[in-house]
Amino acid sequence: MSNRFTYAALCGATAALVSALLARSHEIVGTHSLTTRAIINIFATLSLLFAAVSSADAHAHLNRATPAVGSTTTSPPSEVVLWFSETLEPAFSNIEVRDAEGATVQAGKSHVDANERTKMSVPLKPLQPGTYKVNWRVLSVDTHRSQGNFTFRVGK
Repeated sequence: MSNRFTYAALCGATAALVSALLARSHEIVGTHSLTTRAIINIFATLSLLFAAVSSADAHAHLNRATPAVGSTTTSPPSEVVLWFSETLEPAFSNIEVRDAEGATVQAGKSHVDANERTKMSVPLKPLQPGTYKVNWRVLSVDTHRSQGNFTFRVGK
């Protein structure tokens, strides 16, 4: 389940709870003081604000990759390309690719595409048949860090 789905569910549940609470506040409070009703309204407002702030807490998630996550390719790729859900901060985002023995196989530094800042790539040395692990670390422009990894295989 993605963080965005979790936040959306949280926001929806909170909004439903607050709506029900406000709709029934006269029944809950009854003839009690105006202060009790004000406290319920303050709670409801704070709950909605919390839900709105939580939904804005977006991290960069890996949308797709070339080679694809978990894929097997017969011809060795010349680069790894990753696309993310958020705009990346180039100075704090990188990709590292390692072979089965743990040796790095990049032919240069990873870089964020200047025209498409959700796209990051790294050139590769010529790859032999085997399994390779891609490790990525990114910082989205809203300062949220994300990281992850996946493997792909070269060969039959």
